[in-house]
Formats: sequence, C-alpha cells, structure tokens
Amino acid sequence: MTGSPSPAFPVSVKGIVRIADQFVLLENDRGSWELPGGRLEAGEQPEQTLAREIEEELNIEARIGSLISAYMFDPIPGRSVLILVYDTRIENAATLAISDEHRALGLFNLAEMADLDLPQGYRDAISLACATGQGSSLGPSLGPSVGPSVDQGVLDLSYQR
Repeated sequence: MTGSPSPAFPVSVKGIVRIADQFVLLENDRGSWELPGGRLEAGEQPEQTLAREIEEELNIEARIGSLISAYMFDPIPGRSVLILVYDTRIENAATLAISDEHRALGLFNLAEMADLDLPQGYRDAISLACATGQGSSLGPSLGPSVGPSVDQGVLDLSYQR
C-alpha cells in the first residue's frame, strides 16, 4: 500500500501479576482499574519496559514471561493505544507498594473484578492467562503466603520514589 501513511500510536506494555488467587490492579487518574505497566520508550524492548514499569509502580522486581494478548484500545475517544499484555512473575511480594503514579493498588480475585471499572481487554487477557495456566506470579519456593494479606480490595501501600 504505497501512499498510505503508517499508523502512529503509543504502545503500552502491561503485566498480569498474581498473588495467590488475586491479581494486582492499579487505579488510574480516570478512576479506572488497570494492569501494572506503561508506555514503551524509544530503544526499549517491550519486556524491558514492563520490568522497569513494574519496579517503578509496585516497588518489586519482575521476570517477564510470554505475551498473552495484543490489541488496540481507545482509553479516550479518538486516541488509540496498542496494548501488549505479558505473563509476569515476581519472586517476592513482601516489598509490594504503590507509587504516586496511581490512586490505589488493589488485589482482586476474578469474582471481585466483575464490579470494577476495568477495560474488557484486561479482563480478556486475565481470563486467557488463567485458562492457559499463565499469570502465576510467585516463584515455586515462596508459595502463596508471601506478601500482603488481604481478603479483597484496595490496599494502602503507598511509597515515595
């Protein structure tokens, strides 16, 4: 197709982080919940972006696994973003904390997500990760008891960078 301009849009790289049977979600400034991650920067591979963003947003180190989902999303009308969602594993949830980039950090199981303002693309990626056995975040030696313990919902884990 000569003569057609190439599409130009940002790329956002997100990670599915699971602690036991709950998933880490962050509340953004629009009041919606989202997966941790952020914008791909020039010169970075998507996996590098996600590892950097998770460390910045959650104060934890992550190992980035396989790509689970890729889709276009319009966070606001007329603005498209390519979303890449990866399986993400963390070794130690004990240092989990939220940065000042988001309003809140929450741990939610699948049933609890039903009532959240969470984009369908994230829901689909989480469901796909569960169906394929991905999205299990803790290393095998740490087990599900590592990290914050909550029944459901929003945690107060603020930290300043």
